[in-house]
Amino acid sequence: MAKVGAGSPVAQFLVKTALEWRTFALKNGFDTPLFKALVFKKFAKAVGGKLRLGVSGGGPCNTEVQDFVRTAFGITFVQGYVSTSLLPVEFDENESQLTFWFFTYDHRA
Repeated sequence: MAKVGAGSPVAQFLVKTALEWRTFALKNGFDTPLFKALVFKKFAKAVGGKLRLGVSGGGPCNTEVQDFVRTAFGITFVQGYVSTSLLPVEFDENESQLTFWFFTYDHRA
C-alpha cells in the first residue's frame, strides 16, 4: 500500500475503487474480472503470484484486515488459534469461507 500512497491521485482512486467494488462483489458471490486484471494482479505479483491460502494464528484478526487480504490477494484467508492446548480451532468470521476443525489429545490429562 506504500506504493499506492506514493502514486498519482488517479492510481490511488483506481485502487480505492477497485478494493470497494471487489469487496462488495466477493461478499455477494461474484468477482470483478476487470479490476482483477488491472489492479489485483499487481498485488498478487508482489507476493509471488502463487499465493492461494492465507493462515493467521495467535489470535483473531479484525474484519477489515480479513476483508483486505481476501480482496487484494484473491485468496481464502483463515484464522487459527489454540484454546489452552486442548482444542486447536480455526475460526473464520465469514461463514462462506473454508472452515477447518482440528482435534488433539491433551497429554496432560
